[in-house]
Amino acid sequence: MGDSRHEVPRRSALPQRGPEAEFWSLYPDAPLPRPARDVLPNVLPLTAIQRCPPITTASSLGWVLTPMLSFAVRWSGDSLDLAYIDEETDEVGAWSPILGDGPRHPRLHEVMDIKDTSRRASAEQIALDQMPLIDPSPFGDPREFQYLSGIVGVTAPGWAMLVRSVPNWPRSAGDFEIVEGVVETAWSGSVLPVMVRLRTEGAVVRFARNAPLAVIHPVAVASYAKENAPVRASGAGIDAWSDEAWDRFVRARLHRATSRSSYRALQADHYREGPPSEQRE
Repeated sequence: MGDSRHEVPRRSALPQRGPEAEFWSLYPDAPLPRPARDVLPNVLPLTAIQRCPPITTASSLGWVLTPMLSFAVRWSGDSLDLAYIDEETDEVGAWSPILGDGPRHPRLHEVMDIKDTSRRASAEQIALDQMPLIDPSPFGDPREFQYLSGIVGVTAPGWAMLVRSVPNWPRSAGDFEIVEGVVETAWSGSVLPVMVRLRTEGAVVRFARNAPLAVIHPVAVASYAKENAPVRASGAGIDAWSDEAWDRFVRARLHRATSRSSYRALQADHYREGPPSEQRE
């Protein structure tokens, strides 16, 4: 057998430590991702915070990504247009096409007045200067675009970043949706993109600098690696259940029907490895 140190490991066998994430921004004044636990639970109803750990936990995973500046987009037919929004007046500026004919919209270094004062080589600065705020969809759909965040995420081996919609965040219905995707940030080095799909033709959809746009959620590569077995399906009907799964279900239903102990109390009991609590809300 050869030296295993030189073999490419199976993704499912990569270390499971982490996520040990780092974020690097290309732009000095752009907001960095913030821990979701510091942002999202603050908008939940007080009852949800006090009584529903599943909701508050879902709103606490990962990091919140906000736009580096305010902008608006508009989809009409086969065209997709971009306009920057003035931070002081909140007015939408001149439109320029992302798809279709017309003058190129200003690049980010022009809008944000970024000068070449870094130690980086000129070739790298040229690459930065050519980066737009948004790119058309790689699938050719005029309703979609990629917001290029300017943020590069780095994770430990065995971890990736899921760019997903913001959980439990109130926003205007029907404006847009996030097309979720996974970037293997242990090796890719790519700017984290946010794929956005517009839902209403002709509508001016605004994205504010300080408003959550997406959440970056760490995921273990082994959780989706092709060589890993999928979730085991035992078939339909209670006769197909394992004894352990059925007993756990029955206990949960009986407890719900006969006791007022909260999920939070039961969760605490589970991790204390003690008997079920009769604690009441």
